[in-house]
Amino acid sequence: MKTQAFSEFVGTIYDAAFDPGGWDHVLQRFSGALKAKAASIHLVNPVEGKFSLFVEFGTDPAWTALLLSQYANMSPIGAAVLLADLDQPVGAFDFIDENEFVESRFYKEWCKPQGYHDMIGGLISKRPSEVGSISATRSLEAGKFSVDDREFVGLVTPHVRRAVTLSGLLGQQVIERQSLSGLIDQLAVAVLLVDKRGQLVRSNPAGERELACANVVSSVNRSVSFSDHEANRALGQALSLTSIAPQTIAATGRDGHRHLVAVLLIDAKTGTFAVLINRQEEEMPQIGKHLARLYGLTPREVCVLMLLLQGAGPEEAAASMGVAVTTVRSHLNSLFAKTGTSRQAELVQKALASIPPVVLA
Repeated sequence: MKTQAFSEFVGTIYDAAFDPGGWDHVLQRFSGALKAKAASIHLVNPVEGKFSLFVEFGTDPAWTALLLSQYANMSPIGAAVLLADLDQPVGAFDFIDENEFVESRFYKEWCKPQGYHDMIGGLISKRPSEVGSISATRSLEAGKFSVDDREFVGLVTPHVRRAVTLSGLLGQQVIERQSLSGLIDQLAVAVLLVDKRGQLVRSNPAGERELACANVVSSVNRSVSFSDHEANRALGQALSLTSIAPQTIAATGRDGHRHLVAVLLIDAKTGTFAVLINRQEEEMPQIGKHLARLYGLTPREVCVLMLLLQGAGPEEAAASMGVAVTTVRSHLNSLFAKTGTSRQAELVQKALASIPPVVLA
């Protein structure tokens, strides 16, 4: 995609932050740029199984229903939650051998009937209460995704993540950018309207409470500043930009808790910005990545190990992954060899003892 076309595409991504109906057009262009057969974007609470965003392009709704009811847990892309970082492009064959993939139930019963083969995507959220991604799927005839395709996904995913984050802060409301300043009082998130010098123009009730406690942000003589020095510097940089893309900042309050800040230009003529502040939920600990590095595990071995840590046996793990029990036992034997164990209970005990009692970055 050429520079001008890509810039226009990014604009449609941020338009979707204000009108969720725009995600259909985003996925259509995303799929076309990758020569993919289908594309999707979703945000789901993995504990409750509830979607806050689920949009697809190119997939028959009947197959989507089957995916959600029977096959979602079998997808090899699920390993990305354990191993991949936000914005990192990931492919299906990063996490599973192609021969093993085509022998899985997920491939035989869901992918193959639709002509799907290779998959690529990027994580846009990775928290205990919210996991999300944007992804695309190609047919076998179209060939595998290339290095250039990965680069494109790597460029697009951060914009999608910021747009989805902003949409969440706005409560998924359909909002005209120009009218945001008139609707901020309705938002539960703290909102400060500032000029390009960082002078406070107005705030909503939640913003006033945030300023009053001065934990994350304060205002002295109408000048807005964050307690976190780095966040304060990032705010100054964000206020100097004229891009429609919102800037996201991580700010630590005086109490040590992290907050997510989105800075959005809402009126270029007057140089007015909206600064949205919300308590940030920590990302999932990188337990899978830690264990993979420690013992030299493959992605599929990590998948098996994580299921064992949850109390599953080989048969249950095979059913969850949609592969044969013999495949799981093969991975299990490899896990025994790499960890110096010989029994499942011993393996689980050693893995648990290897996990440090801190959040892993």
